[in-house]
Amino acid sequence: MQNLQQYLILTHQKIMEKSLNKALEIEKEYLSIVDSKEQEKFNLKERLELCGFTLESFSEAKEDYLFKQAKLEIRETTPATIQAETMEVIQKGEQVAFIISQDCNWCFYGIDDANKKYVEDNNIKFLDLGYQGGTIISTPKDLEMVIIIKQHSINSYIRDSIGKLLNNIGVEHKTNSNDLLIHSDLLIEDYKICGFAERNLGNEYSIYYAQISFEINNELISNICVTESKKIPKGINYFYPEVNRDMLVKEIKQWLQ
Repeated sequence: MQNLQQYLILTHQKIMEKSLNKALEIEKEYLSIVDSKEQEKFNLKERLELCGFTLESFSEAKEDYLFKQAKLEIRETTPATIQAETMEVIQKGEQVAFIISQDCNWCFYGIDDANKKYVEDNNIKFLDLGYQGGTIISTPKDLEMVIIIKQHSINSYIRDSIGKLLNNIGVEHKTNSNDLLIHSDLLIEDYKICGFAERNLGNEYSIYYAQISFEINNELISNICVTESKKIPKGINYFYPEVNRDMLVKEIKQWLQ
């Protein structure tokens, strides 16, 4: 019975892969058409439907296919070396997913203002990553990821994928723009637990940043983050004390393999 189920699953996967390859060929032909009137006559929507896709489901399947085709190498690193390693990956033409570990609090700067003098005066370790977004204060219990890939505009795909992994370890949440939130009926609020950002390098590469908070340092946040956040941050462990970083890392590695 188990062998039959495995056979049916593999057969379904092969059929879906064949349909997707056909749909990708159709899209390639459509994009090669310069004239807008000729594009309309092409009937892209109807042709994709013959392959079993809507425009939305084709876009999702294409993102997932291209992401998995990259066959990202998984590497574990620290904030102290991530910038040099990122440059090395790009210079070598590689595609890598970095899982970052740390033994103290770190401050990660985006493009928003921050109290950098406080950071320097208190000898807090920091990195200027230059992504579109605000400052992140990270603790040793938290999880950061940096994904370097030759694929643009998949920030939402990465957000949703990690969201599914959080579901796997029992963390219920909701999506809001580039963030994942947990709703509290008791406190009558939505609290930010994850943030995601993309940095398009202007060539074939984009860098994606993910930060998943298990523990919040409110003192550092109030002293460093100058721009008032529209979403109140809280750690996952405030709501789910039984889950931890290692559980999510295990899920992430299975997803990327």
